[in-house]
Amino acid sequence: MSDLTNFEKYHIDFSFIKNPKIFGSTYLYQVGKLFCDSTTTIDSHTHIDWFELSIVLAGKGDIYTNQKKISVSEGDIVLSFPYDIHKIVSDPNETLKYSFISFRSVDESIKKDFETITQSFYESDKRIFHDQNVVSLTEMLISEISSTEYGQTGIVSDMLHTIAILVIRAFLYKQAKPVPNHITSNEVTCYKVMRYIDSNLFLIENLSDVSAHFNYNYSYLSRTFKHTTRRTLTEYFTNKKLERAKLLIKEGKLSFTEIAGLLRYASLYSFSKSFKFHFGISPSDYKKSHTTSTISS
Repeated sequence: MSDLTNFEKYHIDFSFIKNPKIFGSTYLYQVGKLFCDSTTTIDSHTHIDWFELSIVLAGKGDIYTNQKKISVSEGDIVLSFPYDIHKIVSDPNETLKYSFISFRSVDESIKKDFETITQSFYESDKRIFHDQNVVSLTEMLISEISSTEYGQTGIVSDMLHTIAILVIRAFLYKQAKPVPNHITSNEVTCYKVMRYIDSNLFLIENLSDVSAHFNYNYSYLSRTFKHTTRRTLTEYFTNKKLERAKLLIKEGKLSFTEIAGLLRYASLYSFSKSFKFHFGISPSDYKKSHTTSTISS
């Protein structure tokens, strides 16, 4: 789990983040359950290459995804994407009780569907769904993961695969809403491009990767984006990278060199120069002005 600003009342955490366990076609990074007290906050932390489900069992709270807050209550399930900045705050009066599971599938069909989900549901308020089967399976998974009984590996593998399918079903097989008539095809294209950049900041080497993903000529895509949004594709991409850099610096878990590498800058110097040009302050000075203290769990 992440840093806690207060000690939890009840915490089960099977954490395999540094060495994920492999069950069939699924990598399991973490699974567990947390019952918060009135002042518990799970401080900002970065997900790397896994998806995570936060399953609210009781109480209320706020889940922040890339600094955007959504309020949750019993029955809500929130899907977090790879590379999200994540934070959870319990309601002080109706304390939050939730389960969590972090995973990544290498099944090609499931990977493709989850890539579609990341592009189509980037906004945090679109990440909530409800499925009692997911709730029940996660509870069973928490019990089974520590079991040494016959067939444990196969059972866990089947559970993880089923959970992934249920998530795909919840997001991709709902009643599709038609695109409003006043939305132009260029606006739809630019929206898809922005969501792709948002969801793949740590994977995009340069903007030609984006145009290639959508099978567009880069010059055409760049002109279309500028004409439609009134800003260049480079401006949008750079702004998103540096805003994410600010979050990573505030989180304080990575060095400047690691952040520069994660965001695909050629060097620490080029990252620092871009950061200072964009914000008028160096990364080190920004870090000094946003240093916070946390208690590690």
